[in-house]
Amino acid sequence: MYTQQMQKDQAETIESIIYSFYSNFISGIKRSRNDPFVVGQIAASLIEQLSGFLFDEPPNARVERFIQTYLQPYGELDLYTVLRNSQDRQLTDKLGMVLVGVPGSLKPNGYVGPDSGKVIDAFTQDLQDAVNIAACHLRDNKQKWPHAFSWLRTNPVYEDFRFTLYTSDEQTTLENYYTPLLEPHMIFMTESRWGWGFNYGDGGHFIVLLIDNVGGRNETSRVPLEVFIQLLGLKRPEQVLAE
Repeated sequence: MYTQQMQKDQAETIESIIYSFYSNFISGIKRSRNDPFVVGQIAASLIEQLSGFLFDEPPNARVERFIQTYLQPYGELDLYTVLRNSQDRQLTDKLGMVLVGVPGSLKPNGYVGPDSGKVIDAFTQDLQDAVNIAACHLRDNKQKWPHAFSWLRTNPVYEDFRFTLYTSDEQTTLENYYTPLLEPHMIFMTESRWGWGFNYGDGGHFIVLLIDNVGGRNETSRVPLEVFIQLLGLKRPEQVLAE
Protein backbone atom coordinates (compact mmCIF):
# COMPACT_ATOMS: atom_id res chain seq x y z
CA MET A 1 0.00 0.00 0.00
CA TYR A 2 2.81 2.37 0.96
CA THR A 3 4.65 1.59 -2.26
CA GLN A 4 1.56 2.30 -4.34
CA GLN A 5 1.02 5.62 -2.58
CA MET A 6 4.66 6.54 -2.97
CA GLN A 7 4.51 5.78 -6.69
CA LYS A 8 1.36 7.87 -6.98
CA ASP A 9 3.04 10.78 -5.18
CA GLN A 10 6.10 10.53 -7.40
CA ALA A 11 3.98 10.49 -10.54
CA GLU A 12 2.10 13.57 -9.34
CA THR A 13 5.39 15.36 -8.68
CA ILE A 14 6.58 14.59 -12.19
CA GLU A 15 3.31 15.95 -13.59
CA SER A 16 3.68 19.14 -11.56
CA ILE A 17 7.21 19.58 -12.92
CA ILE A 18 5.98 19.12 -16.47
CA TYR A 19 3.02 21.47 -15.96
CA SER A 20 5.29 24.24 -14.69
CA PHE A 21 7.10 24.41 -18.02
CA TYR A 22 3.83 25.14 -19.77
CA SER A 23 2.37 27.49 -17.17
CA ASN A 24 5.58 29.44 -16.47
CA PHE A 25 7.84 29.23 -19.49
CA ILE A 26 5.73 28.55 -22.59
CA SER A 27 2.94 30.88 -21.48
CA GLY A 28 5.54 33.53 -20.60
CA ILE A 29 7.03 33.30 -24.08
CA LYS A 30 3.61 33.65 -25.69
CA ARG A 31 2.79 36.67 -23.52
CA SER A 32 6.09 38.28 -24.57
CA ARG A 33 5.95 37.46 -28.30
CA ASN A 34 6.39 41.14 -29.24
CA ASP A 35 9.66 41.42 -27.33
CA PRO A 36 12.33 39.11 -28.81
CA PHE A 37 14.77 39.96 -26.01
CA VAL A 38 12.42 38.61 -23.34
CA VAL A 39 11.53 35.60 -25.50
CA GLY A 40 15.21 34.75 -25.78
CA GLN A 41 15.78 34.97 -22.03
CA ILE A 42 12.78 32.82 -21.12
CA ALA A 43 13.53 30.24 -23.84
CA ALA A 44 17.16 29.94 -22.70
CA SER A 45 16.02 29.50 -19.10
CA LEU A 46 13.53 26.82 -20.18
CA ILE A 47 16.25 24.85 -21.97
CA GLU A 48 18.65 25.13 -19.05
CA GLN A 49 16.09 24.10 -16.46
CA LEU A 50 14.32 21.31 -18.36
CA SER A 51 17.63 19.79 -19.48
CA GLY A 52 18.56 19.60 -15.81
CA PHE A 53 15.60 17.33 -15.09
CA LEU A 54 16.40 15.06 -18.02
CA PHE A 55 20.18 14.70 -18.07
CA ASP A 56 22.69 14.17 -15.27
CA GLU A 57 25.49 16.01 -17.03
CA PRO A 58 27.47 19.27 -16.69
CA PRO A 59 25.53 22.41 -17.71
CA ASN A 60 27.01 22.93 -21.16
CA ALA A 61 26.74 19.25 -22.03
CA ARG A 62 23.13 18.83 -20.95
CA VAL A 63 22.02 22.03 -22.68
CA GLU A 64 23.68 20.93 -25.91
CA ARG A 65 22.21 17.43 -25.57
CA PHE A 66 18.73 18.88 -25.09
CA ILE A 67 19.09 21.01 -28.22
CA GLN A 68 20.48 18.16 -30.32
CA THR A 69 17.75 15.80 -29.07
CA TYR A 70 14.66 18.00 -29.12
CA LEU A 71 15.56 21.05 -31.23
CA GLN A 72 17.82 19.42 -33.78
CA PRO A 73 17.13 21.86 -36.66
CA TYR A 74 18.76 24.54 -34.48
CA GLY A 75 21.70 22.31 -33.59
CA GLU A 76 24.24 24.15 -35.75
CA LEU A 77 23.12 27.57 -34.54
CA ASP A 78 24.66 27.61 -31.05
CA LEU A 79 21.06 28.17 -29.99
CA TYR A 80 21.57 28.71 -26.27
CA THR A 81 24.11 31.49 -26.84
CA VAL A 82 21.91 33.08 -29.49
CA LEU A 83 18.92 33.12 -27.14
CA ARG A 84 20.84 34.39 -24.15
CA ASN A 85 22.84 37.13 -25.88
CA SER A 86 21.06 38.30 -29.03
CA GLN A 87 18.98 41.44 -29.11
CA ASP A 88 15.80 41.95 -31.15
CA ARG A 89 16.65 41.87 -34.88
CA GLN A 90 19.78 39.77 -34.37
CA LEU A 91 17.71 37.13 -32.59
CA THR A 92 14.98 36.92 -35.19
CA ASP A 93 17.51 37.03 -38.06
CA LYS A 94 19.50 34.13 -36.61
CA LEU A 95 16.42 32.05 -35.83
CA GLY A 96 15.06 32.90 -39.27
CA MET A 97 18.11 31.25 -40.87
CA VAL A 98 16.75 27.89 -39.67
CA LEU A 99 13.08 28.41 -40.38
CA VAL A 100 11.77 27.73 -43.88
CA GLY A 101 8.91 29.67 -45.45
CA VAL A 102 8.83 32.63 -43.04
CA PRO A 103 8.05 35.75 -45.11
CA GLY A 104 10.28 38.82 -45.02
CA SER A 105 9.36 42.36 -44.11
CA LEU A 106 10.82 45.84 -44.47
CA LYS A 107 12.34 47.08 -41.22
CA PRO A 108 12.21 50.74 -40.07
CA ASN A 109 15.89 51.22 -41.02
CA GLY A 110 15.30 49.92 -44.56
CA TYR A 111 16.69 46.49 -43.82
CA VAL A 112 14.73 43.57 -45.28
CA GLY A 113 14.64 40.46 -43.14
CA PRO A 114 12.37 37.76 -41.72
CA ASP A 115 9.14 39.01 -40.20
CA SER A 116 9.92 39.18 -36.49
CA GLY A 117 6.49 38.16 -35.22
CA LYS A 118 6.24 35.18 -37.56
CA VAL A 119 9.76 34.02 -36.63
CA ILE A 120 8.94 34.19 -32.92
CA ASP A 121 5.65 32.35 -33.44
CA ALA A 122 7.34 29.59 -35.47
CA PHE A 123 10.17 29.20 -32.97
CA THR A 124 7.70 29.15 -30.06
CA GLN A 125 5.82 26.30 -31.74
CA ASP A 126 9.07 24.39 -32.27
CA LEU A 127 9.98 24.94 -28.63
CA GLN A 128 6.56 23.79 -27.43
CA ASP A 129 6.85 20.68 -29.61
CA ALA A 130 10.24 20.02 -28.01
CA VAL A 131 8.75 20.38 -24.52
CA ASN A 132 5.93 18.00 -25.48
CA ILE A 133 8.39 15.28 -26.49
CA ALA A 134 10.76 15.93 -23.57
CA ALA A 135 7.81 15.77 -21.17
CA CYS A 136 6.83 12.35 -22.52
CA HIS A 137 10.39 11.12 -22.07
CA LEU A 138 10.47 12.36 -18.48
CA ARG A 139 7.02 10.97 -17.70
CA ASP A 140 7.50 7.56 -19.30
CA ASN A 141 11.11 6.80 -18.35
CA LYS A 142 11.01 6.18 -14.61
CA GLN A 143 14.75 5.61 -14.58
CA LYS A 144 15.08 9.37 -14.99
CA TRP A 145 12.93 10.10 -11.94
CA PRO A 146 15.58 9.75 -9.17
CA HIS A 147 17.77 12.31 -10.90
CA ALA A 148 14.75 14.55 -11.58
CA PHE A 149 13.80 14.54 -7.88
CA SER A 150 17.40 15.29 -6.92
CA TRP A 151 17.48 18.19 -9.38
CA LEU A 152 14.15 19.47 -8.08
CA ARG A 153 15.53 19.85 -4.53
CA THR A 154 18.01 22.48 -5.64
CA ASN A 155 16.22 23.80 -8.72
CA PRO A 156 12.54 24.15 -7.79
CA VAL A 157 9.81 24.86 -10.29
CA TYR A 158 6.50 26.34 -9.26
CA GLU A 159 3.58 28.45 -10.32
CA ASP A 160 4.28 32.15 -10.67
CA PHE A 161 3.46 34.28 -7.66
CA ARG A 162 1.08 36.87 -9.06
CA PHE A 163 -1.54 36.47 -6.32
CA THR A 164 0.40 38.11 -3.48
CA LEU A 165 -0.03 41.73 -2.50
CA TYR A 166 3.22 43.15 -1.10
CA THR A 167 3.38 46.12 1.26
CA SER A 168 5.97 48.84 0.65
CA ASP A 169 8.16 47.37 3.41
CA GLU A 170 7.91 43.91 1.86
CA GLN A 171 8.80 45.32 -1.54
CA THR A 172 11.90 46.91 -0.03
CA THR A 173 12.86 43.62 1.62
CA LEU A 174 12.55 41.77 -1.66
CA GLU A 175 14.56 44.39 -3.52
CA ASN A 176 17.31 44.24 -0.88
CA TYR A 177 17.53 40.46 -1.19
CA TYR A 178 17.40 40.05 -4.97
CA THR A 179 19.35 43.11 -6.14
CA PRO A 180 22.89 42.05 -5.07
CA LEU A 181 22.25 38.52 -6.35
CA LEU A 182 21.07 39.68 -9.76
CA GLU A 183 23.55 42.51 -10.38
CA PRO A 184 26.37 40.12 -11.48
CA HIS A 185 24.11 38.59 -14.15
CA MET A 186 25.34 39.36 -17.67
CA ILE A 187 22.16 41.23 -18.58
CA PHE A 188 22.79 43.84 -15.90
CA MET A 189 26.56 44.11 -16.41
CA THR A 190 25.96 46.42 -19.37
CA GLU A 191 25.28 50.10 -19.75
CA SER A 192 21.57 49.46 -19.42
CA ARG A 193 19.59 50.71 -16.46
CA TRP A 194 17.33 48.38 -14.55
CA GLY A 195 14.95 48.39 -11.62
CA TRP A 196 11.92 46.73 -10.12
CA GLY A 197 8.28 46.70 -11.08
CA PHE A 198 5.52 45.48 -8.79
CA ASN A 199 2.73 45.42 -11.34
CA TYR A 200 -0.73 45.00 -9.88
CA GLY A 201 -3.07 42.57 -11.57
CA ASP A 202 -4.99 39.31 -11.13
CA GLY A 203 -5.52 40.00 -7.44
CA GLY A 204 -1.91 40.69 -6.48
CA HIS A 205 1.52 41.85 -7.57
CA PHE A 206 3.44 40.40 -10.50
CA ILE A 207 7.13 41.17 -9.97
CA VAL A 208 9.11 42.12 -13.07
CA LEU A 209 12.55 43.51 -13.74
CA LEU A 210 12.45 46.65 -15.84
CA ILE A 211 15.49 46.77 -18.12
CA ASP A 212 16.04 50.00 -20.08
CA ASN A 213 18.11 50.56 -23.21
CA VAL A 214 19.82 47.18 -23.17
CA GLY A 215 21.71 46.60 -26.39
CA GLY A 216 20.84 50.08 -27.68
CA ARG A 217 17.09 49.54 -27.39
CA ASN A 218 14.94 52.60 -26.78
CA GLU A 219 12.20 50.83 -24.86
CA THR A 220 11.87 49.01 -21.57
CA SER A 221 11.83 45.21 -21.35
CA ARG A 222 9.81 43.59 -18.60
CA VAL A 223 11.28 40.24 -17.58
CA PRO A 224 9.34 38.22 -14.96
CA LEU A 225 11.35 37.74 -11.77
CA GLU A 226 10.54 34.01 -11.72
CA VAL A 227 12.70 33.56 -14.83
CA PHE A 228 15.79 34.54 -12.85
CA ILE A 229 14.69 32.68 -9.72
CA GLN A 230 14.35 29.45 -11.68
CA LEU A 231 17.60 30.02 -13.57
CA LEU A 232 19.76 31.01 -10.59
CA GLY A 233 18.11 28.93 -7.87
CA LEU A 234 17.15 31.93 -5.72
CA LYS A 235 14.64 31.90 -2.90
CA ARG A 236 11.00 32.53 -3.67
CA PRO A 237 9.53 35.83 -2.39
CA GLU A 238 7.49 34.09 0.29
CA GLN A 239 10.64 32.39 1.57
CA VAL A 240 12.49 35.71 1.74
CA LEU A 241 9.65 37.40 3.61
CA ALA A 242 9.30 34.48 6.07
CA GLU A 243 12.84 34.90 7.38
